[in-house]
Formats: sequence, structure tokens, C-alpha cells
Amino acid sequence: MKPAVARKKAVFGIVLAGLILVLAIAAASIAMVPAIEMFDGQGKKIASIPVTDGRFAHHYIHSIHKTPVDEEFEIHGTTLELTRLRYDTYGVGMPSDGGEAFRIEDNRFVVDMTRKFERIDIRVSPIPGHGLVIGGVLHPFTDWVPVESLVTLRAGTRASIFSRREAPP
Repeated sequence: MKPAVARKKAVFGIVLAGLILVLAIAAASIAMVPAIEMFDGQGKKIASIPVTDGRFAHHYIHSIHKTPVDEEFEIHGTTLELTRLRYDTYGVGMPSDGGEAFRIEDNRFVVDMTRKFERIDIRVSPIPGHGLVIGGVLHPFTDWVPVESLVTLRAGTRASIFSRREAPP
């Protein structure tokens, strides 16, 4: 074999090995993670938000008490499971039963429960601060739709690319 042909084969082999290595690293960095799929009132998907730990909260300000309420959910496959309700003021419209446990924790009323939903329909409140808390960050519904719009939440999955040092957004 001529030296020029051998050199071309060697370069091709090195490039091919490098490409395979890059693809293997990229494939190892892709993960399917739970996600919240958000749809508008016409059924059009308007967002797919990764929820890497599978937990999120529906956060709103109670219309009568004007205090925060957090409905905590977990994503299990295609199901949204309401596991806990946290609120600051006990009174009209706030439950004290109907759950598995009722207690006071960190100066908030807490009701543990297990309620499963395939979808959750929500009318966006005119009171600021209505949205989803994911990873400690509030994502207001008004980032996607106007006040008083209908949004529907569903569980889904989403491909997420990340490094070992940084979790997916």
C-alpha cells in the first residue's frame, strides 16, 4: 500500500473514532425527564417545561384571604398527583380535612393527600403571582397567556441535554 493511501486511511480512522467519541458523549448527556405540558384554551401546546425531580407547585394568591396557596404535585408517567396543599390563612375556602393528614409546618397549614389527575384546567388569575413553581422558581402563567385565559396542564416527558455539573433548565 502506498504511503499516501495509508496516511489517508489513518486520518479517516482517527476522524471516525473522534466522531464516535463525540456522539457517545452527547448521547450520554441526553436524558428523558418529566415535564409539564401546558396548553392554551384552544388546545395548542404553548410550553413544555422540564421538571427534573418530578415535583412542582401550582402557586396562587387566595382571592379572599390574599395569602399564598401552594398545591404540590408529583409527575408519575402521564399522571399529575396532588400530594400536598400549603396555605397561610385558615378560613373560608380552605380545607382542614379531606386529606390524609392535617398539620402546621413552618407557620403554614398543610394537608397531605393523594389525588390523581390526567389534566388540570386553570383559569389565570388577575392577582399577580399565579403560576408554577419549579425548582424554587416561579413561572407566571402570564408569561404565556393573558389574565383570565384558560390553561391546561398535563404530564409529559422531554429530552434534556445537560452536563454532569449543571442540571437541565
